[in-house]
Amino acid sequence: MAPPAPRAGWHTLAPVILSVMTFLVTLATIVFYGGQMTQRIGETERRVVQLEQRADRRDGELQDLGRQLARVDAKLDLLIDRLPKHP
Repeated sequence: MAPPAPRAGWHTLAPVILSVMTFLVTLATIVFYGGQMTQRIGETERRVVQLEQRADRRDGELQDLGRQLARVDAKLDLLIDRLPKHP
């Protein structure tokens, strides 16, 4: 009759259990911080879009102001030309 197989004690299974637990904690950490990074990227993208829209609005406003300034300048030139010339 063959002797019974030796049972694995806790001291032989501990490294395996610790390795599996370490792997699971590492995996959970990666998933957690990956989710946070995805959220940050989404927030940053939203802010960039808002800034681009604001810049586009300001460009339009500056063009309007430039046209108004050109009209005022032209009117001033006409008024200056109408002034009597003093020798």
